[in-house]
Amino acid sequence: MATSTEWLRAAQGHLKSAEHLLSAPRDDRGYVPSCLSRAYYAAYAACCGWFAAAAEWFEGKGDAPPVEPELAVNPRRGQSWWYPHGRLHADLAAMFAWRRSLCGDAECGLARERHCVDVVMALQDARVDADYSPGAVQAEADAQDAFRHASFVPEWMKQQVARLGAER
Repeated sequence: MATSTEWLRAAQGHLKSAEHLLSAPRDDRGYVPSCLSRAYYAAYAACCGWFAAAAEWFEGKGDAPPVEPELAVNPRRGQSWWYPHGRLHADLAAMFAWRRSLCGDAECGLARERHCVDVVMALQDARVDADYSPGAVQAEADAQDAFRHASFVPEWMKQQVARLGAER
């Protein structure tokens, strides 16, 4: 299973890809859906980094983390662990509830948590539209907004991972 560091590194790579796509020539409209997709995957990977950090934190404590990956079987690569996209909203809610109960963390208030969940869900919706509705109109402003929002998630998740590391 990938470590929190590997997930956060992947998030930064996706974010850099989205940024690169934003600098694509403006006559190439194909960059918008790709940017929306990369922006979502930056947020997704950052969330997975936090989930993996929680698993690392629980390692050796005898308890299960609030969010656990599922086993996936790929015919070419064999088995791997992943966090399903369809339950990302619920997984984030479970992690935030755990974090509040564990630390009584006043800095990590509900408003900021809800904002993070809202951003991730909006990015997920934009990615699904970009990938599965090729005729949908996506503007350059959509890609810029997605990049801006996606930039917030990895930074915030890195802070959450660092807090877990400090509490070991």
